[in-house]
Amino acid sequence: MDRLRSFHEKKFYDASIRAIDPFRMIVFYETLRQPVSIYADYNRVREEVMALQPYLRAWLDHPDTLCHFDAVSDNFLFVPGREKPILIDWEYAGLCDPLVDVAMFAIYAGYDAEKIDRLISMYFGREPELLERARIYAYVAIGGLLWSNWCEYKMTFGITFGAYAEQQYRYAAEYASRAAELFAEDKGGDGR
Repeated sequence: MDRLRSFHEKKFYDASIRAIDPFRMIVFYETLRQPVSIYADYNRVREEVMALQPYLRAWLDHPDTLCHFDAVSDNFLFVPGREKPILIDWEYAGLCDPLVDVAMFAIYAGYDAEKIDRLISMYFGREPELLERARIYAYVAIGGLLWSNWCEYKMTFGITFGAYAEQQYRYAAEYASRAAELFAEDKGGDGR
């Protein structure tokens, strides 16, 4: 998390780099998969996730930081003699809210709530502010819905992800309401 935070703090920005909008990515993968989701409560969960958009627009509409967007632990290469790991595999990179990378790390690792909270504190090096936690929880939900749709798309080719797909969907179902509660507690401010 130190490496990820120090990368974000460099504020790499170039207007020619594509901006990432994870809500648009969800819609994109929905168009590629079968018309009806395999999850019976998909429409309800989708509605809860999409309802987070107004809270995140300030960060997503004006991204000012290059994000990895695939911050899975395997993409942190530890090299003997180097103080910090090297981030590799920049295929999904683009401009976004840097807190999306923390959420992606958590969901790729399959972290539960306790580990996610510990990861958030590690990233900041302190106890996070309410709005910071809310944003990361929101990205956990969004990422979960995004990658569960990606898994459903892959199923059209006979590729299945089993427990991983279920876990991603569970993140969407569980964390959308957690994030909404924290945003409401913040009294709707955008915190910027």
